[in-house]
Amino acid sequence: MKIAQEILADLRFGFRRNVPMIQQSETAECGLACLAMIAGYHGYAIDLPSLRRRFGSSLKGVNLSQLIRMAAALRLECRVLRLEPQDVSKLRMPCLLHWQGNHFVVLVAVHRQHVVIHDPARGMRVLTKGEFTEGFAGVAMELTPAANFQPAEQKVSISLPALTGPVHGLRGALMRIFILAFILELLAACRTFTLPKIIV
Repeated sequence: MKIAQEILADLRFGFRRNVPMIQQSETAECGLACLAMIAGYHGYAIDLPSLRRRFGSSLKGVNLSQLIRMAAALRLECRVLRLEPQDVSKLRMPCLLHWQGNHFVVLVAVHRQHVVIHDPARGMRVLTKGEFTEGFAGVAMELTPAANFQPAEQKVSISLPALTGPVHGLRGALMRIFILAFILELLAACRTFTLPKIIV
């Protein structure tokens, strides 16, 4: 019951200022997704396509050094720390955590009995302290707005022409389809009149 109340408190807080949940679309995008979530929390709404376009993408993913450079380009200051699981409550949240040795997640909240993370591969997760200790790899990165940080929105808009590509000669193609349909209807009508009568 107490855990449910704490989660509800997190959600109520989220109506004022929440950590967006952004899920990775590829295996190696967990770092980019976490960066987008934390940037969005601070007011820089950016999606994964925009991050890919701006910084590129790799099948190997990104490491902490690359994330620091990307965050600096978004005017976020970084502080990397090595710490024990019992000390994560002292971190400035939301922050990025190295998870299970090959993954990144966002630490959202720490309570007495559980920890809330945003996992770009699995969504929001409420973990017991034991589960958190098993997954946390001991490295965290705080990201906070720099002095020159400015809220912004950078999202890729996808239009119908962008999805379908340019369509050349559409008017002529439609006209040919219309004429062909008319001819088929005419042939069907003529066939109806020429069919012999069958007397049973």
